[in-house]
Amino acid sequence: MKKVVLGLIIIFCWSCQNENDPIVQEINKEVFVAYSGGESSSKGPSGRLCRFIFEYGDLICDPSGNNCYCDDTNGLLCEISMECYADPTIEINLPPVVWDPCKIIPCGWDYNDPWIIYDKIDPRKFGSIRDYLQVEVQQPTATAFPFVMNKEILGLQFYQPNNLMSINAVGLGDPSPQPSIYHLKNTIKLDQKLSQELGLQSNIIKPGEYPVVLNPKNNTYNVLLKVQ
Repeated sequence: MKKVVLGLIIIFCWSCQNENDPIVQEINKEVFVAYSGGESSSKGPSGRLCRFIFEYGDLICDPSGNNCYCDDTNGLLCEISMECYADPTIEINLPPVVWDPCKIIPCGWDYNDPWIIYDKIDPRKFGSIRDYLQVEVQQPTATAFPFVMNKEILGLQFYQPNNLMSINAVGLGDPSPQPSIYHLKNTIKLDQKLSQELGLQSNIIKPGEYPVVLNPKNNTYNVLLKVQ
């Protein structure tokens, strides 16, 4: 009789422990970027000034799935949120300028392979969006301003390297620069409306290795992603 009771206690305790264990979401999960609405009165090609806020690690939830947090312990994306200024000339308190990213970032690029960038464009041509618009960035490893080089190439401008990057710092004019790499292990799915507003042909960015163009003159880390 004692053996039966002991066995029941062990089974009961094991079951309780499993019910209370946190749930780690699947590793190669899709990270969705929701559209942040709002109209703009600015007339530049970008329409609005927006930024992406990245959170890294595993998404860990309690058994109910209602309380979740990002455990920043690895090179995975946990969540990406989007924040937009409805009118950068008003909310950032700038002189009345038209926000046109093509003034400081190469636009209308003729190539659809982001890895050609090292042979075609001088890194010094990547100006700093933060400096140009005098925007404060409090989380430089987690905040990126998006820009579009063409309908297939989406750029993200960071201001410090993060744990998804492997950086090879080279001097400007190096004849054989070693590429810096952005290691994307999740699929990124942009909201369809966001993708259309940015002028992209699609809204899916698949896992893979993508180039990082470092401009040491202004400390920008420009990640170039292929949209498919």
